[in-house]
Amino acid sequence: MLGLFRPVASPAACEFGLADGSCALLRRLRADDAERLRTGYILLSEESRRLRFFDQASEPRLGFLDQLDAKDHVAWGALDAMAPDGVFMGIARYVRSAPETDAAEVAITVLDPWQSRGVGILLHACLHRCAASNQVCRFLYDVSEDNPRFLRHLRELGAVRCKTESHVVRLEMPVYGRACRVPRSTAAGRRFYAVMRALERAKPLAA
Repeated sequence: MLGLFRPVASPAACEFGLADGSCALLRRLRADDAERLRTGYILLSEESRRLRFFDQASEPRLGFLDQLDAKDHVAWGALDAMAPDGVFMGIARYVRSAPETDAAEVAITVLDPWQSRGVGILLHACLHRCAASNQVCRFLYDVSEDNPRFLRHLRELGAVRCKTESHVVRLEMPVYGRACRVPRSTAAGRRFYAVMRALERAKPLAA
């Protein structure tokens, strides 16, 4: 019985079918993904860039690629399985807030054509699974006040507001390492649960 609640590490890569019939290839980010990320940043609309980064920087900050360690700093990307050499549909990462702490800060970015198609929730679920296997218990999110859809989504998953500063809301959420831990009293919770369950059954691929 205890095994049902024990976190399980995500495979290095897997395929996942989205609701619209397209297929995502999920894998961890690598140092050689810099050009893909640079191209993806350019393709982001001004509004998406503002909501995600809170500014209009002309170049993405890619130094984090050399700091990924699969434990305290983890990043995942979703590629179109039909065009795996293209840019990422979206990426997500967490960074442990401080050494030995059980909290990590989360960032999720999805290209405009792939928004509202399940890519963001898929990447989010990947982070939860990885974090739990690395003893991260809490996720922290900084979200613009004028991004009500994402704020509502996080709250329906159990996130609570910590503070608001300069129109940026900080929320905290428990890490759900297994689908059975996800609260299912809301629509967002039921969707997240379904994605987590599907990930638990996904067939691993070579990274």
